[in-house]
Amino acid sequence: MNDDSGHAIVDTVYRWFMGNLYVRAKFQRACREPSETQTAEQFAADPYPFRLTETDHRGEYDTQAEQVKRMRSWANSILFIDGERWEVASEPRYVVMTFGLGSNHGLGFGTSLEVDYHYNQNIGRSHYFRIDQYDAAVAETTRVATERGDTKALPVEATQCPTRFEILIPESVKINPRCDRAKD
Repeated sequence: MNDDSGHAIVDTVYRWFMGNLYVRAKFQRACREPSETQTAEQFAADPYPFRLTETDHRGEYDTQAEQVKRMRSWANSILFIDGERWEVASEPRYVVMTFGLGSNHGLGFGTSLEVDYHYNQNIGRSHYFRIDQYDAAVAETTRVATERGDTKALPVEATQCPTRFEILIPESVKINPRCDRAKD
């Protein structure tokens, strides 16, 4: 869905608690089944997906202390807000991605401004931007698309309608793509 300016409206709600971002926990019990969420009551009756023998077979060989440590780590990643289960989330970031050989060859636009939640070791750190660096991300996407001859990608904001984030808690934006990764 897009707003009047053409920007994507992302309905992901983030919560900030004790230095971590959280999102509503969603999971699938099996392939091709719909995603589920859990209330605190449902979780108490069925703490899915934590099953020591099903989700982590290594647990069969761990000591009791190691199993307790893993269980506590998993439990500490869960938060209940207004009766809904939330889990720790990776911080979103912009990434300038390229596809194909340039000159509009490849998937979609050839050069694309995307949102990702992890670093890809195959993408140089100069192609990642914090979510509060939208203008810089668009400028870099434009530069890369122009250099590669990916005219279908331009102008970036009109052709791709990149996601914009409303940042209500500035201290929740912590990543530093230029320093976080060793590879460029």
